Amino acid sequence: TGSARSVATASHLAISEALQRWAFLAVLESPAAGAFGFADDSSSNGMAAYPGLFRRQARILARTDALERHTVVSWWDGRLPAERAVAPFPGVEAVRIHHNAGPGEVIILFRRTRAGYVYGYAAGTTLVAAMHKAAIKLAQAEHVLVAHRAKGALVSPANFFERRVLFFAGEEGAELFGRRLLARQSKPPRPWRTLFDGEIPGPWARWATVWRCCVQMPTDEY
Repeated sequence: TGSARSVATASHLAISEALQRWAFLAVLESPAAGAFGFADDSSSNGMAAYPGLFRRQARILARTDALERHTVVSWWDGRLPAERAVAPFPGVEAVRIHHNAGPGEVIILFRRTRAGYVYGYAAGTTLVAAMHKAAIKLAQAEHVLVAHRAKGALVSPANFFERRVLFFAGEEGAELFGRRLLARQSKPPRPWRTLFDGEIPGPWARWATVWRCCVQMPTDEY
């Protein structure tokens, strides 16, 4: 899937996401998985695809994705401080997470809707860029939640990602999130340790450069 302000950008993002997923699934099930950091982190954290031969852009996007996941998990584990920020969107609240992993801003946006609580988090080169990326993810999350609620009892969550979304959309999950917002940093931060930073070669390279920046996560509890 791809979400953006314009149809053309959303289409390109969806294509890149599909190529990234292709590379992820193909390599994860291959003997070479360990060479790309999947023995340490078997998720798609830190992966990005960019059309053509723009290797530098793919690398930037991969690092941004790794920063986003590493920072949010660190904060939730009590290893990083955060503060409320002003969101430039009506009815939306924002949290800015402070990290020690180099350049980049990480933002969490959240709001209450008729379908439940929705969240969007993102990293960006600037605070404004991170805000707008998180807003797109927030809108995407709300769209998916509304569509799920509309199906009622006809469908049940298929995997732990969907169960997690539904849990935090409810009152119990929102209360847990609220308690985390009020809590202070209680553990030392884990250093940014790169396990792999490079291109993942394969047949997808005909259309896009797939890059992975795999860093050691602060905890596996996420």
